[in-house]
Amino acid sequence: MAGAPVTLSSTTTAKPTLSMPFFAKASDTVPAVVPAAVPIRMRLMVTNAAGVASAPATVELILRTDAVSISAGTRHRLGTEFRIARTAVQPGAAVQPTPGTALMIYNTTPGSPVTKLGTAVVDATNNWQLKIKPGPNRQITSVMVQSTRGSVATTAVANR
Repeated sequence: MAGAPVTLSSTTTAKPTLSMPFFAKASDTVPAVVPAAVPIRMRLMVTNAAGVASAPATVELILRTDAVSISAGTRHRLGTEFRIARTAVQPGAAVQPTPGTALMIYNTTPGSPVTKLGTAVVDATNNWQLKIKPGPNRQITSVMVQSTRGSVATTAVANR
């Protein structure tokens, strides 16, 4: 096998499930480095009930990241509230992936160290939101949102 590490639920069942890795974790305190899209290559060989094995075949999978967007209404009222929201969608997915997607929101204001502001969970309608009351005591002017599924979005923050 090559590419990102994956876990196969069983090597003996006809329909095993494949667990793909997350790119980042909700427990991360700094943004994760998301690797370039590298296909996962697995060698597959099937053995019938009589114990006769097929010729090996190579299967290639591409990990897809989600698409995170941030609302233009992102704002930080110093000493009162910090608010950010929008959507995170897994392309081609008709249902919410399991386990669900989490987002880590980081303060990337120039001149300040990058710090984690909080974590948001994507709901069944692909929406997410983070509100902090009272907000941070230093003005935030820029944020980065990183998904556990690999996407990143950045935006300026209004101080209204």
